[in-house]
Amino acid sequence: MRIVISSDSTCDLPVQYLKEHNIPTMPLIVTLDTNSYQDNLDIFSDRIFVYVDEKGILPSTAARAPEEYGLFFDNILKDADAVIHISLCAEISSSFPNASLASKDRDNVHVIDSRNLSSGHGLVVMTAVELAESGKSVEEIIQGVNVVIPKVRTSFILNTLKYMYKGGRCTALQMIGATVLMLKPSISMTEGKMTSSKRYMGRLNECVAKYINDTLNAHPNCKKDKIFLTYSSTDLLNVARFEQILKDRGFDTIYQSMSGCTISSHCGPNCIGILFIDE
Repeated sequence: MRIVISSDSTCDLPVQYLKEHNIPTMPLIVTLDTNSYQDNLDIFSDRIFVYVDEKGILPSTAARAPEEYGLFFDNILKDADAVIHISLCAEISSSFPNASLASKDRDNVHVIDSRNLSSGHGLVVMTAVELAESGKSVEEIIQGVNVVIPKVRTSFILNTLKYMYKGGRCTALQMIGATVLMLKPSISMTEGKMTSSKRYMGRLNECVAKYINDTLNAHPNCKKDKIFLTYSSTDLLNVARFEQILKDRGFDTIYQSMSGCTISSHCGPNCIGILFIDE
């Protein structure tokens, strides 16, 4: 039985990994003015940052319609017996309900809410792929993925609150205060929702290094087989330094990944995070 694992584009997995494991992705829609684009296909994060600087507003992002998911699934099923689709967190997007609606008329399509975003979503996809490639059944894959989902740890540290402010997620006073005091807030996913977990003060790279060590110290028993170092841009970031910290902490495989437009349009440039699975 050929089981295909598919995902929304917001999993932010490296392109090479997607190709090697034949993972079809459904791109979310990004709209700039009146022009719509497919995330990670014909628009990328750097375009978002230029647009915000020029226009002073955020682009809009949208899930695909149930009918589009239906066509997406039907195309996969031409060469597969079953599809397990891992969606962006339902609290953040309508991707999950839309994909679920499309799956109702297709007995061999199963949709799972990752309860996550970016490479945290990607770690759920990777878990499903590993189970499928080991020969597990549809039921065993779904069960295994649901066990892992609450163990995924997703967090980021922001270089600027400008994008949060423009998206209505903080006040102008909070944004100005963070800029003046050189505050870098960290954001974590908790039960499918983004929450502010801690604030760091100082220069960006020093704050990121402290955030990484604090996060890993808080999860001493996390799995060391893989971890994601995911960022929206790197012009101000010393990524090599952060990768070395992760190597020194004993991680076997460190994936570097660029966040797509859907994520970047809310976090802004030079946002970076570590994403891993806890025990």
